[in-house]
Amino acid sequence: MANKSIALGALVRADFSGLATTYVEIGLVTGFTPPARPGTEADGKTLGEILDVPLPGIEGPAEFTFTQFYKPGETEAAKIDAAFDNRHLDAAGGGVVSIQVAYPHDGVEPTDVMPTDEFDVKILMIGPEAVDEPNSTFKRLVTCRRITAITVGTFVVP
Repeated sequence: MANKSIALGALVRADFSGLATTYVEIGLVTGFTPPARPGTEADGKTLGEILDVPLPGIEGPAEFTFTQFYKPGETEAAKIDAAFDNRHLDAAGGGVVSIQVAYPHDGVEPTDVMPTDEFDVKILMIGPEAVDEPNSTFKRLVTCRRITAITVGTFVVP
């Protein structure tokens, strides 16, 4: 039976070189939506069949989104902006960003190992959120397209 777990301690980290070797936190993230794993279907019917049952196809595209506090000119924001600007480049260090989502578990201690999902993305959109009152904070929604399979890893809490 699955246990309930809260999101406190979840981390969104990125390697902007696209090499998935050195992940850093991407600023103050207020929320994220992990990418789905949608399947597609392929037409496999023949002239003699009386029931249309599609064949399992390839894994379809999926989006990963996160909301972060934003201050124009800060380092994390500039890296995301640069990755968006270079999204047409395919090489590592161009528009490809490696993402690591580290999920918390019961009790986060300095020696804990957190399970992770790791995948590469290209940034599709950077959308500032409304600033509609004096107590508003500057935030933005970043939408990414997952371009590789999700692999499972671990992150040791420093």
